[in-house]
Amino acid sequence: MSFTLNRRSLLAAGLSAGALLAAGCSTNSGPGGESDGSAPDQSKAPTYRPVTLAEPDLPGSDLVNPGYFTYPSDPTPAYDSPPAADLDSVSILYNTFVPVPNGPDGSSFWRLAQDGLGTELKLQPTPNSEYGKVFPVIVASGDMPDVMMFKPNQARATEMIDSLFADLGPYLTGDAALDYPHLANIPTPSWRAAISGQKLFAVPQPRDVAGGMTYIREDLFEKAGLNPEPANGEELIQLLRDIKATGNDAWGWSNVPLLHTVLLGMMGAPNVWRAEEDGSFTSHYPSAEYREALLIIRDAFKAGLFHPNAASATYSQFRDHFFAGQTWMHNDGPAGWDLFVRSVGDRGTVGTMIPPAWEGGGQTPQWAGKGYLNLTVISNQVPEEKLPQILKVLDYFAAPIGSMEHLQRKFGEEGTDHTWEAGGPELTEEGQRNLMDFQYIVDSPLILGPGDEESVRMRHQWYTDITKNLIYDDSIGLVSETANNDGGPLTTAISDAAKAVMFDRGPVEDYDKAIDDWNNRGGAQIAEEYAEAYAARQAGN
Repeated sequence: MSFTLNRRSLLAAGLSAGALLAAGCSTNSGPGGESDGSAPDQSKAPTYRPVTLAEPDLPGSDLVNPGYFTYPSDPTPAYDSPPAADLDSVSILYNTFVPVPNGPDGSSFWRLAQDGLGTELKLQPTPNSEYGKVFPVIVASGDMPDVMMFKPNQARATEMIDSLFADLGPYLTGDAALDYPHLANIPTPSWRAAISGQKLFAVPQPRDVAGGMTYIREDLFEKAGLNPEPANGEELIQLLRDIKATGNDAWGWSNVPLLHTVLLGMMGAPNVWRAEEDGSFTSHYPSAEYREALLIIRDAFKAGLFHPNAASATYSQFRDHFFAGQTWMHNDGPAGWDLFVRSVGDRGTVGTMIPPAWEGGGQTPQWAGKGYLNLTVISNQVPEEKLPQILKVLDYFAAPIGSMEHLQRKFGEEGTDHTWEAGGPELTEEGQRNLMDFQYIVDSPLILGPGDEESVRMRHQWYTDITKNLIYDDSIGLVSETANNDGGPLTTAISDAAKAVMFDRGPVEDYDKAIDDWNNRGGAQIAEEYAEAYAARQAGN
């Protein structure tokens, strides 16, 4: 089957949200296997029970996305009757990346969802660029909608979680979640940030737990006779030299700051924050590995091993260098695979590389992703007797592939919004105009495909391999008010200091001074607050 890979088609496809996310940003943050890092807290999470309405061609798990070669041709209703028929209405505020329609009469997607739920659907889709301004105004007004999209890393997050959002634990913790089977189908790692202390306060928008993918230009490696599978860190750096030696317009790695992230994983540095055995928290910024990786990249930069625009290139330009074959390796989100294959096109072939441990001896532990994009909360102004019905609304929006609800949510009305081509739905021009990105309310777990069998098999194997040994960011699901209030400027300052070393604009001692400043201005306080929150969670408080 074929999908037109423009922005709206990516939004509609089963892997849509992840693909769009990958098209706009990368992730160190990205599904079983054992982990070198701390496992997610599960004490308040829902019981995970997979729901399979259409058998995948390749099986999935809580960490590996299932693979589909074609979209199921005979979707069935997930509900015998509209699940929210007992509600008079439900109001939902969420961010959107598509034009806002004029109510259900102006959008077949909106109308189908409203009819399917059996209640008046009062949607408030807000352009993503404006959401950060609109949300606090609505919260401050005291007149909140029933359901809202919530970013947990914002100022006053703890206060809002404690005083403004409903406690969903009685309905979703453990086996209670089985009353909402599509929410119980969301893998456990995605729920980490939805739990604060002992309060399950949100439903996650699930995303990959597998971190960044290292894309390679297989055609260029094959033509040059170079092995794209280095056995250790020294061989990876030698590979950069060997690629540069093949010609004046050949460089090894595109996005240099993300190479630094890859090196940190290879060296076993904390994945942003690590909980130590004594309960203290360690950031990757002051680590010896962070400093060492900066010096390795600086030396490679001074040797001319990176693209001449590497120090100033934008994110899109890094990708363009890879697409054009000027750089042979690039780290990005795994859901961007289709975009990368399409963009390289007839110029070559795209493959992947799993980085080795720095000292060798096999595959490096992989930095796990967050497992979610944002969270969806329910206002505590909602009467308690109404909560189960609103959770059924969220359950509806999480109906998985193989259901009629999934087809209508992603592709709208047959004939008007989509037609069936080569065994699968494809958006019409009208469907692209009507499309609503409901995945920013809540969504079913991501899938691989539908698409080319060889491509789906390759990515499924990558997920299977990469998730065997995950290192989690132990701060996910913990709240630090200092991080929420001051983390942005602190991160910007330390990142700028790191790039100055990478690109030989200053001595590494300047980075050491920046670390002292980071600690004094809030880094040490953030570590203490994470440690306190971690101890409270471990104690069951």
